[in-house]
Amino acid sequence: PWLQRKRLERSCPSGPEIIKNSFQIEIAQKHAK
Repeated sequence: PWLQRKRLERSCPSGPEIIKNSFQIEIAQKHAK
């Protein structure tokens, strides 16, 4: 997960915060299941 997130940040450096939020949402959804 960490490497994937770093890759996303590199491909979209203008929105690292958005990626962080979506990452947290993904984790929350996994826990919800």
